[in-house]
Amino acid sequence: MPRVPTYNDNVPGVIESGGSFTAPVNNVAPSFDYEAVMNRAMQPIQNFAGAVTKLEAHYNDTVVKARADEQLDAFNNELQTTLYDPEKGYFSQQGKNAVLQWDQSQETIQSIYSKHLSEIDDPNVQQAFKSVALQRVNSLREKSILYRNQQNNLFIANASKAHADSLIEHFAVSGFGEDSNRTMASLMNEVEYQGKKGGQSEEWIKAQKANYASLAYAKAYSNMAISDPVGAMEHFQNVGSKVMNAETSNKVFGMLYHSGYPQLQVMLNNAGGATAIALSSGAVQRATGGKELSRMAQAQQGLGTPPKVDDKVLNTMGYKGCNPLNIRATTDKWQGAIGQNEKGYLIFSSPVDGIRAAAKVLKNYDSKYGINTIEEIVSRFAPASENPTGEYIQNVVKATGYKAQEKLDLKNPEVMQKLIQAMMNQEIGGVAYSEETISAGVRAGLGIETSALSDQQVQPTPKLTAQDLAFNPNAKTGIPVIDNLPLPYKLKLFQSTQGSSRQGAAQLKNQLNLAIKNGLALAQDQGDISKMPGLDSFVQVYGQEEGVRLYEESQKQARFNSYLHMAPTMSVEEMNAMSRQLTPAKDDPMYAQRIKDRDEFDKACIQITKQRKEDPIKYAGQAFPDLKLQPIQDWNNSGFAVQELTKRAMNAETISQRFGSRPTILSKAEVAGFMSFMSGLEANDQAVYINNLSKALFKDGDGTALAILSTQFGDKKQEYVTALGLASTQKGQDDNLAMHQIMGNYSRLNRIGEGYKAESEVRQKLLGILPTGPNSQQNELMVLAVMNEHCYANQNLGKSQTVNDSIKKVFGEVLEFNGKKIFLPTKLDDYDADGWTFTTEGDFKDLLAQYAKENSKQEFFWAGVKVEPERLASMINSCQLQYVRDGQYRLIKGLAYVTDKNGQPVLMNLNPIIDKRSKK
Repeated sequence: MPRVPTYNDNVPGVIESGGSFTAPVNNVAPSFDYEAVMNRAMQPIQNFAGAVTKLEAHYNDTVVKARADEQLDAFNNELQTTLYDPEKGYFSQQGKNAVLQWDQSQETIQSIYSKHLSEIDDPNVQQAFKSVALQRVNSLREKSILYRNQQNNLFIANASKAHADSLIEHFAVSGFGEDSNRTMASLMNEVEYQGKKGGQSEEWIKAQKANYASLAYAKAYSNMAISDPVGAMEHFQNVGSKVMNAETSNKVFGMLYHSGYPQLQVMLNNAGGATAIALSSGAVQRATGGKELSRMAQAQQGLGTPPKVDDKVLNTMGYKGCNPLNIRATTDKWQGAIGQNEKGYLIFSSPVDGIRAAAKVLKNYDSKYGINTIEEIVSRFAPASENPTGEYIQNVVKATGYKAQEKLDLKNPEVMQKLIQAMMNQEIGGVAYSEETISAGVRAGLGIETSALSDQQVQPTPKLTAQDLAFNPNAKTGIPVIDNLPLPYKLKLFQSTQGSSRQGAAQLKNQLNLAIKNGLALAQDQGDISKMPGLDSFVQVYGQEEGVRLYEESQKQARFNSYLHMAPTMSVEEMNAMSRQLTPAKDDPMYAQRIKDRDEFDKACIQITKQRKEDPIKYAGQAFPDLKLQPIQDWNNSGFAVQELTKRAMNAETISQRFGSRPTILSKAEVAGFMSFMSGLEANDQAVYINNLSKALFKDGDGTALAILSTQFGDKKQEYVTALGLASTQKGQDDNLAMHQIMGNYSRLNRIGEGYKAESEVRQKLLGILPTGPNSQQNELMVLAVMNEHCYANQNLGKSQTVNDSIKKVFGEVLEFNGKKIFLPTKLDDYDADGWTFTTEGDFKDLLAQYAKENSKQEFFWAGVKVEPERLASMINSCQLQYVRDGQYRLIKGLAYVTDKNGQPVLMNLNPIIDKRSKK
């Protein structure tokens, strides 16, 4: 039997099985390490189990991490959206808002964290989410704290800066009053507060105070410079320049100098400019009682011992320049004149020369213009626009003892001397010269010999020279703001003032010429002469004498222009009536002046009458405002053009009668505009436009507008003349002859087709119909009209049309009657043979007989003798007929016309006869 292993304490043993087995024996310990063997046997199984466990753990870790990461992404996205939103997020808040909303942001972060944590049901995932999310929360908390503190500091700094800026603005508008000092103190306190709060040093705070003070003063001067730049400059010189830092001070000075420069120039000019300032020393020496007068001061005081006057008189421009009546510089070469100051007043070498010039001006007032009363003289010499003329007159009247309107003998030296002394007192504030000086000047001005003058008077005295006017920027002006300028800036101001004075005369002259031009234009456009420059402007530029003359001329031209404005609205009869009204009586004291005004009016009327005859429509709008005529500028707007032309045609006769002109319905400018418009169209388009225009203007069989238009185009475009002329008849409208003319003219000029070759035949057939001769304009237009129709028919209609047919189409059939060619009335072609009710069908003589019968009660004359009614028919049949227009003729017998009772040639119109005798 086989042995069966047994296990005791996990140690195998062997027992016998069955009888064949030997007897059992005791277990014997094996000779090898069974446990080790088993361990080795089990190792693969154990390794597999471990691998499975690790795999399961790895799987669990991966799933947890993935779920946690997913939740963390959502958490981060919500935080990003909530906290970093550009409009509502916490990190978009600025300043105070960031501080106030910090607590809310923390609650928001915690709320988002709790929300996402609660959405996780797996404890392992929760733990994984918390470990990362809390780090994110803490990081955001630290970042938000930093951001809050930063914004808080910024808020405090901005609030402080805003307060400082507000104080600066308040200081800038305070006008340097008492309140400005308190504002500056508050500003300095605010700057110190900022510095200490920021932990800055005392040096830093001091520098900031200087910077803020400079900024405040700079803004204040900037504001002040708008209304008072010179005052700002003066305050800067006394205060600001000592307070502000160097850099800002330099910039502010430059700004103030630039802003105040024009006013500084005015102030310097008012002081007489650099030239007058150069003369100050002599005047000041005399005024202060110098021990020994300088040469300049001696020259200024004149002859003899001058009276004592106020210092202000001696420092006037008139005294310093030896020009006590302030005579202006002009093109005249005045004796003793050595220059002029920046205001344009002459500077004389001595007061005798200055007084002489004044006496000559006043003398010329009398001799040239008849101005010899105090009122007239002062009004001319010192116009009201520059002076208190009324007060001036009263003062002169009081000083002289003469009445304001008393005629003065200005050739009398005593009268002239009284007058000049009185005016001198008004001009410079006093009489600063001796009797000898004034008398010498007056006599020289009147041309009186000076041989009777004393030795003292003729003794040579010092005189001013051109060298005394030398440029001196170091001279004291007595104007602190100018005197305190740095030398380079003062030099520039003085040089500029001198330069402007040199340019001043030309500039003033240009300005005056422009004002004259504008004033004359206004006088002609509106009839207003009030805007013409005053006498003072002319005197300022040209001086007293020349200025008065040019002023008179400008006023004369202005009145003429105002008449040019008035005349266009007047009829010829109204012009004549106005001329008679303006004619003064012979005994009128103002006869000479008023007859000149009348002549200016007549001259204007002649000019306007001529212009109106040449271009009536240009003036019709002014003369007939009720018609509300409007210019035609856009010919594309044909509806407006037709409406306007129709209105004009209805009133053409009225306009013609008022203006004494031929009837027109277009101005010259409108004719040119129409031609320009048509030149931009192709021939076909021109034809269509002319045809449509002619139909629109042909109202109820009335072709007046078209006939007038045809006449106006006579010297511009002949094809328009023929087109519109033919379109003014009913036949022309029915047959579209206007279009035929334009299209046919194009074919004729460009030699299209065969029609253009018939010109010789056309001329031959038309020869003799018109009384004006073969080379006249009327004959050429007649030939052109037939040729255009002939070329149109043979080219555009595609048929061969004879010359006779073309003539008949345009003017009617040619008939030689009593030895003279005429056109038969075109109305004869409107009715066929069955339509006639004449005794002899279609017989032209029968038509003439009918005319004689219907007009037998009218008076006809030939050679001054009345034609008896019973002889009228035979006379008409024996007359030659002169073609005038379709169906209308004049009667000629021998060399004389048959006339009416007024001596006017009879115009025989057969068209009504044809209409009445034809069957309807």
